[in-house]
Amino acid sequence: MSPAQTHKQNGAADDLPPDPDLDIEDEAAEEIVEPEAAPTGPDVAFTAIDWTPHAGDADGMVGAEVIQTFVKRLPNQPGVYRMMNAAGDVLYVGKARSLKKRVTNYAQGRFHTARIGRMVRETATMEFVVTRTETEALLLEANLIKRLRPRFNVLMRDDKSFPYILLTGDHVSPGIYKHRGARSRKGDYFGPFASAGAVPADDAGWQLSLETDLLAFARGIETLLPALRQSDTASAVAVASTAALENPQQASTYASMKAALIAFAAGQSQSLAADGIRVNCVSPGPVQFAGGVWDAIEQAYPDLYAGTLAQIPAGRMGSADEIGRLIAFVASPTCRFMIGANLVADGGLTKRVQF
Repeated sequence: MSPAQTHKQNGAADDLPPDPDLDIEDEAAEEIVEPEAAPTGPDVAFTAIDWTPHAGDADGMVGAEVIQTFVKRLPNQPGVYRMMNAAGDVLYVGKARSLKKRVTNYAQGRFHTARIGRMVRETATMEFVVTRTETEALLLEANLIKRLRPRFNVLMRDDKSFPYILLTGDHVSPGIYKHRGARSRKGDYFGPFASAGAVPADDAGWQLSLETDLLAFARGIETLLPALRQSDTASAVAVASTAALENPQQASTYASMKAALIAFAAGQSQSLAADGIRVNCVSPGPVQFAGGVWDAIEQAYPDLYAGTLAQIPAGRMGSADEIGRLIAFVASPTCRFMIGANLVADGGLTKRVQF
């Protein structure tokens, strides 16, 4: 759906706060999903490290005790780790910005969920790979999860692939799409990217974010303008993001374009007010719903989930229903004197004063 919302529509965003250990996927992007063959995985340059416990170190050990034997030799570098039981079955594959810090968490024996506790207690040995970047770690992790299908992994076990940018070549007017799956449609494919939010800040990445996060709203307003001018209660609401309101911890075309969307909507609110058309923004924070990003993160990355939750004074994530109702409220005649506003709905996550 276009970010432009009339007073007869509502929707919700599932935005993540800027976080260096996880990229967000822009669910507003137009997406094509097709079946694909078994993944072959990316070519990742890695450094093997000595993962074998010293002689006698791990004799008879399992769980947090055996994990502690690895910690002192792990580097503070990004990489991928595998946890295996005594039979050699892979229990879990994970990636880390710092292998040492991540594995230390397991070695301490404090867990947010019973599932993680069971996984650690069954662990008899581990293997590690050091990668050059976090993105390489994420790509390698996803490939291993798809190939090994570990019992304790809940993300990336399906047949979805990494997204590509598709510039279509089968129509007189080429389109730019986020594409997953078999590359059967005629056109040029750019990628893969670790997530749609990980589209790099190069020309193609900026163009994709421009099309998805800004021009979709601009074109929606332009297309609907004749109908809006005929309405006595015309309203358009742009769905932005709290990612645009905070200083990002890494370069992000997504956050930049969401910030541009807020500024553009403010300008449109001034130029269209004389026509009786109200334009406003809603900027959601983390939103959790069944099958959504935060629902999966709670199960697969409990530390990240708990850390984000601890930053929200409300003590919980938002719901899709709440954001949808807020958008409908802003678009409704009840708010007919509201023009050019940007309403933040994030449970207090952003700490700035919302002037």
